[in-house]
Amino acid sequence: MLVIAACGPEGPRGWLLAGDAPPAAAQAPGIEPGMPLDEALERIGEQLDSALAHRLSEEGIPFLLSAEAMTDRLAETSRPLSWLAAEHYSLEARLWQLQAGADRVLARIRVSAPLDSVMPEVQALREGVQALRGALAGGSAPPPEPVGRLLDRLDSMRRR
Repeated sequence: MLVIAACGPEGPRGWLLAGDAPPAAAQAPGIEPGMPLDEALERIGEQLDSALAHRLSEEGIPFLLSAEAMTDRLAETSRPLSWLAAEHYSLEARLWQLQAGADRVLARIRVSAPLDSVMPEVQALREGVQALRGALAGGSAPPPEPVGRLLDRLDSMRRR
């Protein structure tokens, strides 16, 4: 279980701006090692939905913090595949992109970006979670051959 504060002298944005860890108060379900990836993404999506519903107010920022913390744990999930057939893309790369997006949103808040300008980024992050869940449902495909192997094959063909 993930525990995040919803109170403090300056509220959540205050300790976010200070870079301090929050005290404890609001609770959200965390991501457990071995959890199915789709379930983890669903939980992240729920937290982002709550952050958006509260328009990143003092009540909404803890949900955003929860979602960001969960993205840091995506590497511990059980992945059903490694290559996304629907996107012709690496699942691991997509997980890193989600994590980087969540980190970027928090960084923008920490540098006092206007919350109205951060909202579209949170929405884009939420859409990215939804898109990845859809791509997972599309199943797997074999990944492309590594570039090194292709170059080796080309070299061997030139030698003939």
